[in-house]
Amino acid sequence: MDFGTIEIICRPCSKCRKAEEVLIKAIRLLESEYKTSYKYDIKRNSDLRQAAKYSANISCTPFIIINGNLAFAGKVTDVNAVRYILLSMMRSNRLPFR
Repeated sequence: MDFGTIEIICRPCSKCRKAEEVLIKAIRLLESEYKTSYKYDIKRNSDLRQAAKYSANISCTPFIIINGNLAFAGKVTDVNAVRYILLSMMRSNRLPFR
């Protein structure tokens, strides 16, 4: 399975590193839950002007874009919340599912 491109838009800081860790933990949780493997490519972008095309408030960093869709904006710390959002994106066919 392929999650595709995951882009984190944020200036390099502890919030974006933590967001990446939480995102990877949520993906691994889904992998173990559905007994599958997901491929993903995480890219970091420090150009905050890119967030404007998603109509996001620049002060709400980091922004996590999955396959061109704004998935998260702001502090990302809860693995279960991220897992739930990823699962709902899968079910609405914005991400591949099984």
